[in-house]
Amino acid sequence: MRLGELSVARWRSLLAEAGAVDLRPLDRFTEAHLPGCAHIAADELAARLHELPPAGAPVIVVGDEPSLQTAQHWMVRRRYRMHACVEITPDDQWPDWAESGPPDCRLWQPNPFLQEHIDAIESGLGGPARVLDLGAGSGREAVWLALRGWDVLAVDNQEDVLARLQASARAWRTPVRSLKLDLRRQWNTLPRQSFELVLMCRFLLRELFPPIRDWLVPGGYFLVETFTTEAAAFGKPRNPNFLLKRHEIRDAFSSWECVASRERYLPDGRPLAGELVRKPVD
Repeated sequence: MRLGELSVARWRSLLAEAGAVDLRPLDRFTEAHLPGCAHIAADELAARLHELPPAGAPVIVVGDEPSLQTAQHWMVRRRYRMHACVEITPDDQWPDWAESGPPDCRLWQPNPFLQEHIDAIESGLGGPARVLDLGAGSGREAVWLALRGWDVLAVDNQEDVLARLQASARAWRTPVRSLKLDLRRQWNTLPRQSFELVLMCRFLLRELFPPIRDWLVPGGYFLVETFTTEAAAFGKPRNPNFLLKRHEIRDAFSSWECVASRERYLPDGRPLAGELVRKPVD
């Protein structure tokens, strides 16, 4: 499909069925782009894979011929479903309903339990503060919180995933501090009483429960959401060291306020449990 063949009604219809990503260089995107488009340059797809929807999801791709060719080979190999392709040529005239400016749409979301409770956390703290993201991975939560104004320290033991985190932070023009650290052996290098929020999302390391008590300031929050023991019946993860027991966080932090708890299920049936607890002020 060519840009000139696209009406605003047709474009809105496509967006109702799938997310859209513009693959052209950033300067071309900033000059003009279709409304509702996320932006990932074609040569950045590998570094920013975590900013795409899950494999198998429908995606609308927008770009010039070189970027579309690059993306098609890359995305097909990774089982993405190209819902529609919109080709832009140098001779195309942009419609009057097109937009300009830097990217402000994204195809990715942070942890749902965090999204659900972040307003209450910020209200309890008086606004964004300092957060320690343990096992941060590619950084959806870290970048999202930084965009909200949080001072983020993202910790992981894998250099490659921290590189992807920083690629996202640069793309979204927001600062995120990251640190490669083996939390089993080097946890004591993190400063005491230096964070208002500590996160564990899709990550569990029970050895860190005691230091988490020290890393948080009085009145700080600990939020965890990860797979429960029942998830082993569905496949990975099966190791009980990485599976949360029912009410485990509330039991481990029994003197703390239990702010919220929730269970949810992924489309493949695997269960996750979320717990939010708050350190006493006194």
